[in-house]
Amino acid sequence: IKDCKGAPWRKSGEAMDIGTIVHDTISEFHGEEIKFRENDDEFSSKEARIWFEKIIKKEKKDRKLKAEFVKKMQNCISAFLEWREEAEFVIVASEFTVYSDTNKYAGTVDALGYIKGKLSLIDYKTSSSIWPEHDLQAVSYQDALNEMYQRKQIEIDEAVNDIYIINFNKEGALDKKKVENHREALAVFLGLKSAFVANQIWESATKLPKAQNN
Repeated sequence: IKDCKGAPWRKSGEAMDIGTIVHDTISEFHGEEIKFRENDDEFSSKEARIWFEKIIKKEKKDRKLKAEFVKKMQNCISAFLEWREEAEFVIVASEFTVYSDTNKYAGTVDALGYIKGKLSLIDYKTSSSIWPEHDLQAVSYQDALNEMYQRKQIEIDEAVNDIYIINFNKEGALDKKKVENHREALAVFLGLKSAFVANQIWESATKLPKAQNN
């Protein structure tokens, strides 16, 4: 979803990935929210639900999506809307790239916004569960974002301390987690990154030359 927003819609039926579609649709919705705020307006819970219903209805008709596929999409969106209202979430930015010049990695933040008045980084998932490795990814994004903030490469009001992973699965279950132990998680992420890079260098250095044809 970094470089091809909306692209999954151009596929048909079961070839599409529900998780990617849900991410893209929520990102589009966040964009609409930001436009509304520029006009001193906000999406109410009712207006948000109506917006998603129209989008899903249109895509079902245009792409001839199967009922089962649409139902799973609706389940994910319903869980997202439940969380949005419960968290009193106010979007600031969506789907933007962060880069750590110090540690040489980049990633895409799903959403940055206020949860009950506190600036937070949000990582959306549509998995069967929230897994430990999700913490590592989210913490790496936070570290890169705060590095950019310190370097004045991004305009936000303050450094981001809170990270949430929000998982809405295809059965409509909502699972949410506030990530703790940021320092330890970042250390694990950087260690794994270093091991991956070292392994690539080692494999390249030890690769046997191809046999020459006589």
